[in-house]
Amino acid sequence: RVLFRSKELIAGYEAAGIYPSGYAAVYAVDREGWARWKDSGLYGDDGKPFQLGEDFLWVIDPADIKWLPHFIEQLKAAHDFGFKTFHLDQYGWPKRAVKADGTVVDIAEQFTKMLDAITSEVSGAQFIFNNVNDFPTWATAKTAQDATYIEVWDPNSEYKDLVNLVDKARSYDPSKPVILSAYLKPFATADIAGANAALELSLSVISSRGASHLITGGDGKVLHDPYYVRNHQAGPSTLEILENYHNFITAAGDYLFSPTRVDITRTHAFGVNTEIAIESNDYISANFDAKGLTAAVFDSEEGLTIHIHNLLDQDNSEWDRAKNAITKKSSVKISILSAGYKNEWHVGHADQSSKFELHSATQSADKLVLDVAITGAWTLIHVPMN
Repeated sequence: RVLFRSKELIAGYEAAGIYPSGYAAVYAVDREGWARWKDSGLYGDDGKPFQLGEDFLWVIDPADIKWLPHFIEQLKAAHDFGFKTFHLDQYGWPKRAVKADGTVVDIAEQFTKMLDAITSEVSGAQFIFNNVNDFPTWATAKTAQDATYIEVWDPNSEYKDLVNLVDKARSYDPSKPVILSAYLKPFATADIAGANAALELSLSVISSRGASHLITGGDGKVLHDPYYVRNHQAGPSTLEILENYHNFITAAGDYLFSPTRVDITRTHAFGVNTEIAIESNDYISANFDAKGLTAAVFDSEEGLTIHIHNLLDQDNSEWDRAKNAITKKSSVKISILSAGYKNEWHVGHADQSSKFELHSATQSADKLVLDVAITGAWTLIHVPMN
């Protein structure tokens, strides 16, 4: 009956254009399995096996010559059952370990061998591997999996760390979509207003870098814990944020996900750079500082895209903490060397859904001048190529 119901669910999701993902822990066995697989297990220098929980799961070398063929056969069976996509999970540790025969194992290398084998032998399926806290994205992003997925934890605790994770991941393989799984603990508390503000800011920062923020589940759920059964049932205010922001991301998709986009913030704006001046009566920088505005500038074949993130109300820049309500408004004056750009610009605010407005720029000598009102957490300005 359970198998029949599972097939029904798979068919239902596919009818809606969704591929349900099978979950696979790539190197874990229970107590019964450990008796069979202990020679393939991973141990510390003290001879003790690595375990998740006291008597729950034991960790196996993911590329062990006996384990990997067994695991691949299980994936093939699940694929034949109906799953077309798989989430390949790990725990982020150990990073180096010892086998029962004394062989020292580099787990980053083993994950790469494992992914190469899986993607070549299980045809017709899509795979996403969980790089827990960026380990080991530098190795796995270059394999044939279908996205670069990172589950974020301390010490990657600030908005600038989210930016760094996305930018590094894209540099390893620009062709792959980047996903940050950044659960928001504030949704486990009663301070939903603070959680909502945190949601707006994390969505803004991650999405503006051209990545996706994994934060929602089915039936209006918001994730605050890596075990997805622990979640928050979103109320109307949270659902409105999610709807508005994802409408905005879709409307701006050509700018956010352009394969030609390049971050030129620190080569064209701020400091000694004169090509783009971004000024405000409020503190503004490229640094995601609390109590200020942050600007990020991208160039692409579509034109110039400038993101303004509003942290004026915030006491800190940590993404996984409840935030003050985003109420303060501001304005920025942007001056751009005009060669190659149209004398017009588009502006949108994420909290206003997919609405974008068209304005004419002021020409001042060799520069275009834009006066932009800043409201909400995220304002996007786009100046098309001429």
